[in-house]
Amino acid sequence: MLGLLAVIAAIAVPSINGLRLESALAKARTDLAVLQSAAEAYHFKYKAYPPEINYQETLMNRTDLLPQKLTDPLTGAEYVYKLYGRYYVFLSPGANRKIDFTETDLNLPAGTFTKSANDDLLVTNLKVRE
Repeated sequence: MLGLLAVIAAIAVPSINGLRLESALAKARTDLAVLQSAAEAYHFKYKAYPPEINYQETLMNRTDLLPQKLTDPLTGAEYVYKLYGRYYVFLSPGANRKIDFTETDLNLPAGTFTKSANDDLLVTNLKVRE
């Protein structure tokens, strides 16, 4: 009987962990879309994107799109937000839980972002090139 339970547990645990990761990835994607919408609404109203420091508080106070602070389920921290003048990037690590994004991935004068072979989750107003 114990052997049967051990076999069932060995099969079920990886499935449950996989479901948890998929759930966290789905939440991160949704949160990033909400942050992007709030940043665009902020830009529409103030003709600039929110500053990097306290960006979520700024979005909460100045738009109706962010009712509360969003925490990345993959890291437990706020989402990474990088502002480069008129361009921004919101980031979360992907399934590897490591952000592989570097500033060399950006071509700011051309307004493009080169997506390398990492699995970061991101939203940006740069044109993404694979």
